[in-house]
Amino acid sequence: MAEPKSKFEIYLDKCMAQAEQLNLEVSRELMHKVVLSLGPTIYNSDSSMVATSDPKEMAYVKESFLKGKLEMTDEGEMDRVLLKVKEEMKTARSKYRAVFYIRILILLKLGNKY
Repeated sequence: MAEPKSKFEIYLDKCMAQAEQLNLEVSRELMHKVVLSLGPTIYNSDSSMVATSDPKEMAYVKESFLKGKLEMTDEGEMDRVLLKVKEEMKTARSKYRAVFYIRILILLKLGNKY
């Protein structure tokens, strides 16, 4: 009998399914790395998602991911990227944080950051 999947694997599977629904070509390896980098936030239903309608949430993504992880400095570019990804993912009811971050990486051609 197969062992049950871990919460990590379940979240990873959900992210891969959402990426496929959004027609994002992303390897499971890259998704795994991004999910792993999120740490325990994936185990909390609120923090595992991006609330694009919440300005505080978008500011958090900008500060922690774009400025922190990706070391971006151009405010206009950051705002443009966030707006584009937000628009592209508007049909997804639940926006998984890992998928949102992956879309940013793809858009900026920065998949090698992981």
